[in-house]
Amino acid sequence: MKLREIAKRIPDNVRSQRLLTEADPINNANEYSGNEHMQLLFTVWGEFVEPNKKNDKSFNYGCPYCRKRVLSNFKAMYNDLVELENEYLLLKSLKK
Repeated sequence: MKLREIAKRIPDNVRSQRLLTEADPINNANEYSGNEHMQLLFTVWGEFVEPNKKNDKSFNYGCPYCRKRVLSNFKAMYNDLVELENEYLLLKSLKK
């Protein structure tokens, strides 16, 4: 699956209000378990990208490999998220 398709799984409001904010959780996250930005990314990933793995024992926040994978995927799809956000804002402005 392409990164843009993965990015589309995240709802517009989550992308706008939680991911692409001044806090910039994607670029300020690190893979350490105590990092609040990493916790947010992991939660969003589990809720929207791979909800079928949310209760899977192989996908848990205590797993450093899981955190690293989630973080690297968010960093890789950052530009796609920004593009989707720009498209969303443009469509929203046209509807007014």
